[in-house]
Amino acid sequence: MHELAQIVALLVRIEIILIFARVLLSWFPGIPPWHPAVRLLSAVTDPILMPFRRMLPSIGGLDFSPIVAIVALQVVGGFLVDLIEPRGGSLALSLAIALRDVVHTVLLVLVIIVLLRVVISFMKVSPFHPAVRLIRDMSSPLVRPFAGVGARSAAADVPALVALAVYVILLIVAGRLLDQLVLSIAGQTVIVG
Repeated sequence: MHELAQIVALLVRIEIILIFARVLLSWFPGIPPWHPAVRLLSAVTDPILMPFRRMLPSIGGLDFSPIVAIVALQVVGGFLVDLIEPRGGSLALSLAIALRDVVHTVLLVLVIIVLLRVVISFMKVSPFHPAVRLIRDMSSPLVRPFAGVGARSAAADVPALVALAVYVILLIVAGRLLDQLVLSIAGQTVIVG
């Protein structure tokens, strides 16, 4: 791999690790924000996180901007590495791979959110617990289109089960279609190149 491509890939990995560290630090409210290490971490990660924080509102008190920032870093980093040192591909192939990765990640996050709702519906937990309320608040927009399918019973949240099935099928179908797109473009690149 070209040295510049290695440097770009390394910088992207380091920034992702720093974003993870920042998220982990936010789980410990006792750490003072004016501590030099926390301020340094904020200075390094804020330029990446702030644009996403402006675009994405927090849902149920949960900030999704680090997840979106990490996905964007991976896509842009992979795209830059491909531009610096193409792996037998083209710009169209790089864009198709980036599209596939973004769609897969977004659908996977949706599946996980709805799966958490299904899991808590089978558990006998207090609906007033903050974690349960957070999961229900995050999943409500995803389950609402399926509200007419079945009623929520004491045994199971039927709309959430239907939503989970639909999102899993969508994840599989979109994955296969986008894989075919990537393979088609890769085949055209090999034929043309």
